[in-house]
Amino acid sequence: VRAIEEKVRELQSMRSTPQKLIHACHGDDRPDCPILDDMAGAADQVSA
Repeated sequence: VRAIEEKVRELQSMRSTPQKLIHACHGDDRPDCPILDDMAGAADQVSA
């Protein structure tokens, strides 16, 4: 049961990031995109 609860917490944490980014997306033709900016930041951290 403890392992299942830990997995649930992990999945909930993973869900929160895209939800925040979706709400930050303007859905228009603006050149700035919070989703791509966040992904680029994550890629920079991985390659560092």
